[in-house]
Amino acid sequence: MHRALLALPLCATLLSAQAPGSRGPAATPIRTAPIEARTLEQTVAFSGSLASPEDATVGAEVEGRVVAIAADLGDAVGRGRVLARINPDEYRFRLEQAEAARKEAEANLTRAQELSKEGIVSPKDLDNARVAAARANADADLARKRFADTDVKAPFAGAVAQRLVSVGEYVKVGQSLFQVVMTNPLKLTGEVPERHLGQIRPGAAVRLRLDAFPGQTFSGTLTRVAPAIQVQSRAFRVEARIPNPKGLLKPGAFAGANVVVGRDTGALVVPEAAVTVFAGVAKIFVIEGGVARERRVTVERRLPDGRVALKGEGLRAGLSVAVAGLARLGDGVAVAVQP
Repeated sequence: MHRALLALPLCATLLSAQAPGSRGPAATPIRTAPIEARTLEQTVAFSGSLASPEDATVGAEVEGRVVAIAADLGDAVGRGRVLARINPDEYRFRLEQAEAARKEAEANLTRAQELSKEGIVSPKDLDNARVAAARANADADLARKRFADTDVKAPFAGAVAQRLVSVGEYVKVGQSLFQVVMTNPLKLTGEVPERHLGQIRPGAAVRLRLDAFPGQTFSGTLTRVAPAIQVQSRAFRVEARIPNPKGLLKPGAFAGANVVVGRDTGALVVPEAAVTVFAGVAKIFVIEGGVARERRVTVERRLPDGRVALKGEGLRAGLSVAVAGLARLGDGVAVAVQP
Protein backbone atom coordinates (compact mmCIF):
# COMPACT_ATOMS: atom_id res chain seq x y z
CA MET A 1 0.00 0.00 0.00
CA HIS A 2 2.79 2.41 0.87
CA ARG A 3 4.69 1.56 -2.34
CA ALA A 4 1.61 2.44 -4.40
CA LEU A 5 1.22 5.77 -2.67
CA LEU A 6 4.89 6.66 -3.29
CA ALA A 7 4.61 5.84 -7.00
CA LEU A 8 1.67 8.19 -7.55
CA PRO A 9 3.64 11.51 -7.47
CA LEU A 10 6.30 10.10 -9.87
CA CYS A 11 3.66 8.98 -12.39
CA ALA A 12 1.99 12.34 -12.16
CA THR A 13 5.27 14.07 -12.91
CA LEU A 14 5.97 11.89 -15.99
CA LEU A 15 2.46 12.36 -17.29
CA SER A 16 2.66 16.14 -16.91
CA ALA A 17 6.02 16.25 -18.83
CA GLN A 18 4.48 14.35 -21.76
CA ALA A 19 1.15 16.09 -21.70
CA PRO A 20 -0.02 17.76 -24.91
CA GLY A 21 0.84 21.50 -25.10
CA SER A 22 4.04 21.10 -23.09
CA ARG A 23 6.92 23.47 -24.24
CA GLY A 24 9.80 22.01 -26.37
CA PRO A 25 13.49 23.01 -26.38
CA ALA A 26 14.15 26.76 -26.32
CA ALA A 27 15.02 28.40 -29.69
CA THR A 28 18.71 29.21 -30.18
CA PRO A 29 19.34 32.99 -30.23
CA ILE A 30 21.28 34.16 -33.32
CA ARG A 31 22.01 37.24 -35.38
CA THR A 32 21.64 37.29 -39.14
CA ALA A 33 22.78 39.16 -42.23
CA PRO A 34 21.46 39.04 -45.79
CA ILE A 35 23.19 37.40 -48.74
CA GLU A 36 24.19 40.19 -51.13
CA ALA A 37 24.70 40.17 -54.89
CA ARG A 38 27.73 42.15 -56.07
CA THR A 39 29.77 42.71 -59.20
CA LEU A 40 33.32 41.62 -58.39
CA GLU A 41 36.51 42.01 -60.35
CA GLN A 42 38.22 38.87 -61.59
CA THR A 43 41.92 39.32 -60.97
CA VAL A 44 45.32 37.69 -61.41
CA ALA A 45 47.66 38.20 -58.46
CA PHE A 46 51.38 38.84 -58.57
CA SER A 47 53.99 40.60 -56.47
CA GLY A 48 56.70 43.04 -57.42
CA SER A 49 58.74 46.09 -56.53
CA LEU A 50 58.15 49.77 -57.09
CA ALA A 51 60.79 51.70 -58.99
CA SER A 52 61.30 55.18 -60.30
CA PRO A 53 60.79 55.41 -64.07
CA GLU A 54 63.53 58.05 -64.19
CA ASP A 55 66.66 58.04 -62.02
CA ALA A 56 69.35 60.58 -62.89
CA THR A 57 72.70 61.54 -61.46
CA VAL A 58 73.03 65.29 -61.90
CA GLY A 59 76.59 66.39 -62.62
CA ALA A 60 78.42 69.70 -62.92
CA GLU A 61 78.36 71.25 -66.41
CA VAL A 62 81.07 73.77 -65.47
CA GLU A 63 83.88 73.73 -62.94
CA GLY A 64 84.10 76.03 -59.98
CA ARG A 65 83.43 76.40 -56.29
CA VAL A 66 79.95 75.60 -54.94
CA VAL A 67 78.55 78.70 -53.27
CA ALA A 68 75.00 77.55 -52.43
CA ILE A 69 72.96 74.39 -51.86
CA ALA A 70 69.24 74.75 -52.57
CA ALA A 71 67.97 71.17 -52.14
CA ASP A 72 68.71 68.19 -49.94
CA LEU A 73 67.68 64.60 -49.28
CA GLY A 74 63.95 64.01 -49.68
CA ASP A 75 63.11 67.45 -51.07
CA ALA A 76 60.50 67.49 -53.81
CA VAL A 77 61.76 69.34 -56.86
CA GLY A 78 60.16 70.49 -60.07
CA ARG A 79 61.76 70.31 -63.48
CA GLY A 80 64.36 73.07 -63.75
CA ARG A 81 64.47 73.68 -60.00
CA VAL A 82 67.88 74.97 -58.88
CA LEU A 83 69.64 72.39 -56.72
CA ALA A 84 72.96 74.16 -56.20
CA ARG A 85 74.93 77.12 -57.52
CA ILE A 86 78.53 77.23 -58.68
CA ASN A 87 80.33 80.59 -58.36
CA PRO A 88 79.10 82.49 -61.45
CA ASP A 89 81.44 85.53 -61.28
CA GLU A 90 84.09 84.31 -63.75
CA TYR A 91 81.43 83.08 -66.17
CA ARG A 92 79.58 86.39 -65.98
CA PHE A 93 82.77 88.23 -66.93
CA ARG A 94 83.35 85.87 -69.86
CA LEU A 95 79.77 86.40 -71.01
CA GLU A 96 80.16 90.18 -70.91
CA GLN A 97 83.38 89.92 -72.96
CA ALA A 98 81.72 87.61 -75.47
CA GLU A 99 78.73 89.91 -75.83
CA ALA A 100 81.01 92.89 -76.43
CA ALA A 101 82.96 90.93 -79.05
CA ARG A 102 79.71 89.88 -80.74
CA LYS A 103 78.49 93.47 -80.97
CA GLU A 104 81.82 94.57 -82.39
CA ALA A 105 81.84 91.77 -84.98
CA GLU A 106 78.27 92.55 -86.03
CA ALA A 107 79.13 96.25 -86.37
CA ASN A 108 82.17 95.38 -88.50
CA LEU A 109 80.00 93.15 -90.70
CA THR A 110 77.45 95.92 -91.18
CA ARG A 111 80.22 98.38 -92.12
CA ALA A 112 81.81 95.90 -94.51
CA GLN A 113 78.47 95.27 -96.21
CA GLU A 114 77.94 99.01 -96.76
CA LEU A 115 81.48 99.52 -98.08
CA SER A 116 81.12 96.47 -100.31
CA LYS A 117 78.20 98.14 -102.09
CA GLU A 118 80.52 101.03 -102.93
CA GLY A 119 83.25 98.66 -104.06
CA ILE A 120 85.65 99.71 -101.31
CA VAL A 121 85.70 96.30 -99.55
CA SER A 122 86.62 93.19 -101.51
CA PRO A 123 84.39 90.10 -101.49
CA LYS A 124 87.06 88.26 -99.54
CA ASP A 125 87.11 90.89 -96.77
CA LEU A 126 83.29 90.77 -96.64
CA ASP A 127 83.40 86.99 -96.24
CA ASN A 128 85.95 87.35 -93.44
CA ALA A 129 83.63 89.81 -91.68
CA ARG A 130 80.75 87.36 -91.96
CA VAL A 131 82.88 84.52 -90.52
CA ALA A 132 84.07 86.73 -87.66
CA ALA A 133 80.48 87.75 -86.82
CA ALA A 134 79.32 84.11 -86.86
CA ARG A 135 82.22 83.05 -84.64
CA ALA A 136 81.49 85.89 -82.21
CA ASN A 137 77.81 84.89 -82.03
CA ALA A 138 78.76 81.26 -81.30
CA ASP A 139 81.23 82.34 -78.62
CA ALA A 140 78.56 84.52 -77.00
CA ASP A 141 76.04 81.67 -77.07
CA LEU A 142 78.58 79.32 -75.46
CA ALA A 143 79.44 81.89 -72.80
CA ARG A 144 75.73 82.39 -72.10
CA LYS A 145 75.22 78.65 -71.70
CA ARG A 146 78.18 78.26 -69.37
CA PHE A 147 76.94 81.14 -67.25
CA ALA A 148 73.48 79.50 -67.04
CA ASP A 149 75.10 76.18 -66.17
CA THR A 150 76.41 77.63 -62.91
CA ASP A 151 72.88 76.91 -61.67
CA VAL A 152 72.66 73.13 -61.23
CA LYS A 153 69.05 72.20 -62.07
CA ALA A 154 66.78 69.19 -61.72
CA PRO A 155 66.26 67.44 -65.10
CA PHE A 156 62.68 66.44 -64.25
CA ALA A 157 60.10 66.67 -61.48
CA GLY A 158 60.82 64.28 -58.63
CA ALA A 159 62.72 64.19 -55.36
CA VAL A 160 66.32 64.34 -54.24
CA ALA A 161 67.51 60.83 -53.40
CA GLN A 162 71.08 61.83 -52.55
CA ARG A 163 73.20 64.98 -52.18
CA LEU A 164 76.86 64.43 -53.04
CA VAL A 165 78.33 67.93 -52.69
CA SER A 166 78.78 70.59 -50.01
CA VAL A 167 79.13 74.36 -50.00
CA GLY A 168 82.75 75.41 -50.55
CA GLU A 169 83.70 72.29 -52.51
CA TYR A 170 85.48 72.84 -55.83
CA VAL A 171 83.87 70.66 -58.49
CA LYS A 172 85.06 69.55 -61.93
CA VAL A 173 83.01 69.17 -65.09
CA GLY A 174 81.06 65.91 -64.93
CA GLN A 175 81.42 65.46 -61.18
CA SER A 176 78.27 63.93 -59.62
CA LEU A 177 76.41 66.39 -57.39
CA PHE A 178 72.89 65.01 -56.83
CA GLN A 179 70.78 61.94 -57.49
CA VAL A 180 67.20 62.79 -58.48
CA VAL A 181 64.41 60.22 -58.87
CA MET A 182 60.96 60.61 -60.36
CA THR A 183 58.28 59.83 -57.75
CA ASN A 184 55.08 60.43 -59.69
CA PRO A 185 54.23 58.18 -61.33
CA LEU A 186 56.12 55.10 -60.16
CA LYS A 187 56.72 51.87 -62.05
CA LEU A 188 55.74 48.46 -60.68
CA THR A 189 57.67 45.48 -62.04
CA GLY A 190 56.92 41.84 -61.32
CA GLU A 191 56.38 38.40 -62.80
CA VAL A 192 53.10 36.64 -63.62
CA PRO A 193 52.89 32.81 -63.98
CA GLU A 194 52.74 31.70 -67.60
CA ARG A 195 49.31 30.07 -67.20
CA HIS A 196 47.83 33.58 -67.16
CA LEU A 197 49.51 34.68 -70.39
CA GLY A 198 46.24 34.69 -72.33
CA GLN A 199 44.54 36.96 -69.78
CA ILE A 200 47.12 39.71 -69.35
CA ARG A 201 46.97 42.70 -71.69
CA PRO A 202 48.47 46.23 -71.56
CA GLY A 203 45.87 48.75 -70.45
CA ALA A 204 44.34 46.51 -67.78
CA ALA A 205 43.64 48.04 -64.37
CA VAL A 206 46.02 47.13 -61.53
CA ARG A 207 45.21 47.21 -57.81
CA LEU A 208 48.15 47.60 -55.46
CA ARG A 209 48.55 46.79 -51.74
CA LEU A 210 51.45 47.49 -49.38
CA ASP A 211 52.04 46.30 -45.83
CA ALA A 212 52.90 49.89 -44.90
CA PHE A 213 49.31 50.96 -45.72
CA PRO A 214 46.98 48.21 -44.40
CA GLY A 215 43.46 48.35 -45.79
CA GLN A 216 44.42 50.86 -48.46
CA THR A 217 44.46 50.14 -52.19
CA PHE A 218 46.36 52.05 -54.88
CA SER A 219 45.34 51.92 -58.53
CA GLY A 220 47.37 51.90 -61.71
CA THR A 221 47.50 50.64 -65.29
CA LEU A 222 49.41 47.76 -66.84
CA THR A 223 51.75 49.28 -69.43
CA ARG A 224 54.08 46.53 -70.65
CA VAL A 225 54.06 42.74 -71.03
CA ALA A 226 57.27 40.88 -71.83
CA PRO A 227 57.33 39.06 -75.19
CA ALA A 228 59.07 36.00 -73.72
CA ILE A 229 58.65 33.70 -70.71
CA GLN A 230 61.50 33.22 -68.23
CA VAL A 231 62.55 29.57 -68.52
CA GLN A 232 63.68 29.21 -64.91
CA SER A 233 60.62 30.77 -63.26
CA ARG A 234 58.04 29.87 -65.94
CA ALA A 235 56.72 33.41 -65.64
CA PHE A 236 56.75 36.59 -67.72
CA ARG A 237 57.61 40.12 -66.65
CA VAL A 238 55.06 42.91 -66.53
CA GLU A 239 55.24 46.61 -65.78
CA ALA A 240 52.53 48.92 -64.47
CA ARG A 241 52.26 52.68 -64.12
CA ILE A 242 51.21 53.69 -60.58
CA PRO A 243 50.17 57.34 -60.00
CA ASN A 244 51.65 58.70 -56.78
CA PRO A 245 50.43 62.31 -56.47
CA LYS A 246 50.81 62.45 -52.68
CA GLY A 247 54.23 60.80 -52.65
CA LEU A 248 53.11 58.06 -50.23
CA LEU A 249 54.71 55.27 -52.24
CA LYS A 250 58.49 54.97 -52.35
CA PRO A 251 60.77 53.46 -54.98
CA GLY A 252 62.09 50.10 -53.83
CA ALA A 253 58.99 49.16 -51.81
CA PHE A 254 57.59 45.62 -52.13
CA ALA A 255 53.94 45.37 -53.15
CA GLY A 256 51.24 42.82 -53.84
CA ALA A 257 49.14 43.50 -56.92
CA ASN A 258 46.12 42.23 -58.83
CA VAL A 259 45.54 42.69 -62.55
CA VAL A 260 41.86 43.03 -63.39
CA VAL A 261 41.07 40.53 -66.18
CA GLY A 262 37.25 40.48 -66.01
CA ARG A 263 34.13 41.05 -63.92
CA ASP A 264 31.82 38.59 -62.15
CA THR A 265 28.29 39.99 -62.08
CA GLY A 266 25.86 38.66 -59.49
CA ALA A 267 28.47 37.16 -57.17
CA LEU A 268 26.96 36.11 -53.81
CA VAL A 269 28.60 37.71 -50.80
CA VAL A 270 28.19 37.10 -47.04
CA PRO A 271 30.05 38.24 -43.93
CA GLU A 272 33.04 36.01 -43.23
CA ALA A 273 31.53 35.25 -39.80
CA ALA A 274 28.68 33.40 -41.53
CA VAL A 275 31.02 30.66 -42.76
CA THR A 276 32.07 27.79 -40.51
CA VAL A 277 34.57 25.13 -41.57
CA PHE A 278 34.83 21.61 -40.14
CA ALA A 279 37.06 18.86 -41.51
CA GLY A 280 37.72 20.98 -44.57
CA VAL A 281 34.03 21.43 -45.36
CA ALA A 282 32.69 24.99 -45.46
CA LYS A 283 29.04 25.62 -44.67
CA ILE A 284 26.59 28.33 -43.77
CA PHE A 285 23.18 28.29 -42.08
CA VAL A 286 20.29 29.81 -44.03
CA ILE A 287 17.35 30.84 -41.85
CA GLU A 288 13.97 29.80 -43.23
CA GLY A 289 10.75 29.98 -41.22
CA GLY A 290 12.56 30.27 -37.89
CA VAL A 291 14.69 27.19 -38.60
CA ALA A 292 18.37 26.91 -39.52
CA ARG A 293 19.11 25.03 -42.74
CA GLU A 294 22.66 23.88 -43.37
CA ARG A 295 24.13 24.63 -46.81
CA ARG A 296 27.54 23.48 -47.99
CA VAL A 297 29.42 26.20 -49.85
CA THR A 298 32.64 26.88 -51.70
CA VAL A 299 34.46 30.06 -50.67
CA GLU A 300 35.87 31.62 -53.84
CA ARG A 301 37.60 34.68 -52.47
CA ARG A 302 37.91 36.91 -49.43
CA LEU A 303 37.14 40.59 -49.81
CA PRO A 304 38.87 43.55 -48.12
CA ASP A 305 35.67 44.55 -46.25
CA GLY A 306 35.53 41.34 -44.20
CA ARG A 307 33.17 39.48 -46.50
CA VAL A 308 33.57 36.42 -48.71
CA ALA A 309 32.25 35.49 -52.12
CA LEU A 310 30.88 31.97 -52.26
CA LYS A 311 28.87 29.48 -54.26
CA GLY A 312 26.41 26.80 -53.15
CA GLU A 313 23.17 25.12 -54.12
CA GLY A 314 19.92 26.88 -53.30
CA LEU A 315 21.55 30.22 -52.51
CA ARG A 316 20.28 33.56 -53.77
CA ALA A 317 20.52 37.21 -52.85
CA GLY A 318 18.19 38.30 -50.05
CA LEU A 319 18.25 35.11 -48.00
CA SER A 320 19.24 35.53 -44.34
CA VAL A 321 22.23 33.66 -42.93
CA ALA A 322 23.36 33.27 -39.33
CA VAL A 323 26.44 35.30 -38.38
CA ALA A 324 26.51 34.66 -34.62
CA GLY A 325 25.71 31.61 -32.52
CA LEU A 326 26.85 29.16 -35.20
CA ALA A 327 28.47 26.80 -32.67
CA ARG A 328 25.01 25.87 -31.32
CA LEU A 329 23.39 25.41 -34.71
CA GLY A 330 22.61 22.31 -36.73
CA ASP A 331 20.32 21.50 -39.61
CA GLY A 332 16.71 21.93 -38.46
CA VAL A 333 17.47 23.73 -35.19
CA ALA A 334 14.87 26.32 -34.21
CA VAL A 335 16.28 29.83 -33.92
CA ALA A 336 15.29 33.17 -32.49
CA VAL A 337 16.71 36.09 -34.46
CA GLN A 338 18.10 38.79 -32.22
CA PRO A 339 18.34 42.42 -33.35
